[in-house]
Amino acid sequence: RIIYVSKCAAFIIERLLGNYVESLVIPNGVDVHRFHPPREEPIEPTILFVGRLVHRKGVHVLIKAFSEVIDEVPDAKLLIVGEGYMKPFLQLITRQLNLEESVKFLGRISEDKLPDIYRRSRIVVVPSLYRESFGMVAIETMASGRPVIATRVGGLPEVVEDGRSGFIVPPGNHRILAEKIIQLLSDQKLARRMGMYGREVAVNRYSWHKITRRVVEVYHEIIVKRRTTYLKQP
Repeated sequence: RIIYVSKCAAFIIERLLGNYVESLVIPNGVDVHRFHPPREEPIEPTILFVGRLVHRKGVHVLIKAFSEVIDEVPDAKLLIVGEGYMKPFLQLITRQLNLEESVKFLGRISEDKLPDIYRRSRIVVVPSLYRESFGMVAIETMASGRPVIATRVGGLPEVVEDGRSGFIVPPGNHRILAEKIIQLLSDQKLARRMGMYGREVAVNRYSWHKITRRVVEVYHEIIVKRRTTYLKQP
């Protein structure tokens, strides 16, 4: 068997390997006990990015979108978690757009502190441009009860339900991204509803308890099948 984390990953790898081996899609899982909603909604209109600071992650598009968000929501904050070769460039365009007071580069955050960063945010954005086979940040966001805005790239649309757990936007389009961020910051009821739905999906579909059970079932099937084949041999 070959287990893929998304239909997108299956499509790419099967083109390389062929489909001579039986395959199935089992997504990555999330610890829904570590990543859970906050007791109270955060007061500050905070937007969060988590990931490597590389071109394909689209952080530069998010910063450009944020420069338009700040015109409509002056007290908005953008938190950027992660490191990467684009960090000096991202800091440069932040200064050029006069966003230094509103954009904070938090660097690499330890795993034990990450869930709290999610809970302190109103929205999480995944602005990837290409090569995103799944999107762990998206399911961590959903498990945390936060709405997620992601791009129509790779496996992200398989995780984020447009209009239900968040929004799906075209990659590289900072104007549409800004519009969706402003909409969620301005409509807290909508943001809360999307966050609650995302949490429900994360618990029912992506919790490690359910995912590991599915993986174990696959191993069990293979073991039983091979054992049966061996016993049938003369």
